[in-house]
Amino acid sequence: MSAVEDMLKKKYHLIKWDQIRQPKEQGGLGIIDLEVQNKCLLSKWLFKLANEDGMWQGLIRNKYLKSKPLGSGIKKPGVFHFWAGLMEVKQDFLSLVSFYIGDGSFLEDTWCGNQPLKLSYPSLFNVVTNKDATVADVMSSSPLNISFRRGLYGDRLRAWFELVGRIMNQELRGGKDVFRWDLNKTGLFSVRSMYKHLINNGLKVSQEIWRTKIPLKTKIFMWYIKRGVLLTKDNLARRNWFGHQSCCFCNYNESIHHLFFDCRLAKGTFWLRQWAKLQRNEEHVQCITQGAKNLEEAGSFTVKQGQRLILPFDDVPSLPGQVNKPARLGSL
Repeated sequence: MSAVEDMLKKKYHLIKWDQIRQPKEQGGLGIIDLEVQNKCLLSKWLFKLANEDGMWQGLIRNKYLKSKPLGSGIKKPGVFHFWAGLMEVKQDFLSLVSFYIGDGSFLEDTWCGNQPLKLSYPSLFNVVTNKDATVADVMSSSPLNISFRRGLYGDRLRAWFELVGRIMNQELRGGKDVFRWDLNKTGLFSVRSMYKHLINNGLKVSQEIWRTKIPLKTKIFMWYIKRGVLLTKDNLARRNWFGHQSCCFCNYNESIHHLFFDCRLAKGTFWLRQWAKLQRNEEHVQCITQGAKNLEEAGSFTVKQGQRLILPFDDVPSLPGQVNKPARLGSL
């Protein structure tokens, strides 16, 4: 079979990607989701664009923002790929920052509440004369320095009274607008904190498997057992497999629990392993090897596999003409 044919061949997927990418403490394998990671890395550039001054920041602001606030930036067809990526993650980024207003936009910046005033009060935004007015311009006098193209009546008048009541209690700090990262006490952005926030599913799972001092491959195999996704015959039947579902060692239906705990071969194997810990000498090893040969003749498995099941991994005797190698789970 060629490599292309092998790729086109239908294969079984043991578990969904959304579960694999979860952190280990939340029941997953902790595999990094590159799509989420890329979103976090782009957000880091947004934080630098908002809070720092430099050559590239100046070029981006002059080309795409044109003295407007970051929140008003949009993605247009044919724009620079980097800017398009920034605009795709903008909303996720803005939802995780606190905006300390200085000379920012009165209507388009998020400075009073969790969203810009133009979204909170769209009826007022539609009739404002100067939509680009800064907070300092509007609040520099009393009454507020803002005008409308038409008179305010009914719902618009009630919205205006509500808006005035909200902003009169706001404390202004002059100077430049500053973004503060809400997920860190320092207020500084970190990719790790955003990734953990976006990937978090709110669950806490025991770490017993991952704390055990055994090979990583064995830990992952145990994780598969715990999740109940190994391709035993009952799981294959759920995936439209039409083979016989009985265990190859006995006549009971094969399942994960049966194969590892209820099957008489599994019970016998665990008993022999415990007995092997108590008696350890050359005669005992020969006895176990002979037992494995008997199981091989019965068609259960090979001598080497029998030894692997019964003896500790570092105590398997070499057969004639063989050299011991570290045990691997895939050899069983």
